Amino acid sequence: MSRKANFFRLFVSWAVIVMMLPGTIAWGANPWQAQIRPGVSYGGSDSQFDASLDLFLPMTGTSKQLIYLNINGRLSDGSENEQNLGIGYRGLYRNDSWIFGGNLFYDTMRSDNKKRYHQLGVGFEALSHELDVRANAYLPISSRKKRLADLDEYEFASTSLLVHKGYEEALGGIDAEVGFLIPGISNVAETRAFAGGYWYDSDIAGNLFGWRLRGEIRPAKALNVNLEVRNDKERGTDAFFGAYLDIPFSLTNLFSGKNPFEGIKDAFAFGKGTRTLKERMTEKVIRDRHIATIENAKDDPDHFADMIYVNQDNPDSGDGSRENPYQNIMDAETNERYADGAWIHVFSTDTTPDTYSDVNLTLLPNMVLWGEGYRLKNLGRGPAFNPILDGGGYG
Repeated sequence: MSRKANFFRLFVSWAVIVMMLPGTIAWGANPWQAQIRPGVSYGGSDSQFDASLDLFLPMTGTSKQLIYLNINGRLSDGSENEQNLGIGYRGLYRNDSWIFGGNLFYDTMRSDNKKRYHQLGVGFEALSHELDVRANAYLPISSRKKRLADLDEYEFASTSLLVHKGYEEALGGIDAEVGFLIPGISNVAETRAFAGGYWYDSDIAGNLFGWRLRGEIRPAKALNVNLEVRNDKERGTDAFFGAYLDIPFSLTNLFSGKNPFEGIKDAFAFGKGTRTLKERMTEKVIRDRHIATIENAKDDPDHFADMIYVNQDNPDSGDGSRENPYQNIMDAETNERYADGAWIHVFSTDTTPDTYSDVNLTLLPNMVLWGEGYRLKNLGRGPAFNPILDGGGYG
């Protein structure tokens, strides 16, 4: 059975478990406040600015358990945008000293390269007053690889032109982290530090193994300021700075005509220290909402075109190969590769542009005559080396 089929079965099974957890939950009851979370972040190798809106919506629960929906949208200052829809469960256990929970998400993202990707995610979390543990898994459910012709790289071969095709790929993988409450400062502003790692599977590049460090500080219960640093060998080191608000919103009050923002004044009171564990039952779900992508050119090149090489500096007449190019450009017509779609590359091995006399080539359909003055991506030397073709009176 394929990896996607296995993950789909896991997704469905976990959804059934969430819906059944546990029998004590009274559907329709809703003692929990929703949370509206506008946020911003800045950073990464491209210095990208993001704006997001996260809605945490408790659907039902008891005083110790809840089932929620989580809706999130994100826009960047580039072409990227992302939407997330999740369902999850959280419950207080072990004499209310731990929160155990799990979640399921559907994520969709339009990348900076204007490619749309989709993935499923499953996550688990264990939260206490002083220690947090989280783990998430991600699996793309649409085409993982999409062509990026702008990334194509070309290579000369003996009798042909090769291309390393460029792709963008959505990555499946896992991440995990452990976090600790920082004593002292948390008596005034709740502060937590996190350390973790991630692994992503790639078909077009090496698999990504990396580490991630995060820090969160809450000057008030409704304000989260955070910093994240991550590193892997493919993408290097990136740093992100962000902040978001936790605005309480009561669906029960809204439907009964009362103030839906009850408790907002207390939420914005500064210097109140660490939240209780029960207050953390509706905190933000921590996972990589960005679908991880990577850009790369395919390692194994494909044949792009037949090539005939010409170089007047060759002391021999040559055979039209890269190693032994024709000295006379007119000899190209005698080559067996002189056919529809073939390329002829006229180049020099010194710094003096070559002049070819009595040139009377008849180019066939889709043939390309390439002088070294033209640079194709990473091949060619540029306009200072234009060869000269003299028709010798042929017109």
